[in-house]
Amino acid sequence: MLRTGTNNYPTCSGMNRASASHLHFSRLCLGGEIVQVPTVIVEQETVFRAVVTKHAFRSLGTDTQNYLKRFLPKYEGSSKDEEQILDIVFTADPNLYFGNPLGKLHSKIRCGWFNPERPSDQVQLRDNRRVLYDHYIRHYYMTVLKSLLISRNREFVKYTNSSVFEEPTARRVLTPGCFRKSKISKRIKWRTAARLKIILDRVREEVGEKAGFSSDEEEFGDLNRIPMARAGQSTLFSPYFVDYDLHQPIYMDDVKRMLKDYRNLKEQEPDSPSLDISDIGIENVYERAGVACIAERNLSAEVSEAMKMPFKSIK
Repeated sequence: MLRTGTNNYPTCSGMNRASASHLHFSRLCLGGEIVQVPTVIVEQETVFRAVVTKHAFRSLGTDTQNYLKRFLPKYEGSSKDEEQILDIVFTADPNLYFGNPLGKLHSKIRCGWFNPERPSDQVQLRDNRRVLYDHYIRHYYMTVLKSLLISRNREFVKYTNSSVFEEPTARRVLTPGCFRKSKISKRIKWRTAARLKIILDRVREEVGEKAGFSSDEEEFGDLNRIPMARAGQSTLFSPYFVDYDLHQPIYMDDVKRMLKDYRNLKEQEPDSPSLDISDIGIENVYERAGVACIAERNLSAEVSEAMKMPFKSIK
């Protein structure tokens, strides 16, 4: 006997075939098979829970139970906790962290997850994605072939216009990947030089020698660059792991490097506070740099007043 509670759906029993013909059924796709179930079970969760129970599971045949047990969680000792697992599966407790299984199943049924038309939509969506993939991969190969033909044609024209006795030279194409590799190798070289200098300075301190360039530093050292004086150590400094202090600069940047950094900063971060020089005068520059300006102080009053004027921001 299946009772629908207070709803207006008719009841279905084995003795009343006439009322059963008035039931509305919904089609569900379960495991690739189309199954018709009463619509009241799909629409009302209370009726769904009254039908799908642990007692109904135990009333099934042994083969059917073993087939459904494959979907239960498996772990060491799960066969001993089978009753506890079934109680959790068929529970109506709303306080479960991820929701109770039957509530989630009924929610998916109502949302159309088991709609027979859904698999056809998935197949159509998969076909559309395959068509888009074929289109984009074909466009990619066409672009690569076009760039290859243009570059080979350029080399062919260059070779045909060259002299007979002139040997063709291979030209290396500078790609962003080449610049990236060069930058990485340069950074590794600087890191090696910094580590070498720190180790040699510590060795000189232990043996009592004065600081200076030795033959071991000829490969990495540059006599034209001004070394930075380390007035302090970082908070992560350790005498056993000198790599922690390698983020500190070991040389003062030259003018070319400063201009390059300034240009990059101006292009990438135009609103950076470092670019605001509206309240800085040339005397402040001399004071911050620690350079004496004795000759400039003997200039005329107009020049002295001009030196006190702040710089104009470069647009």
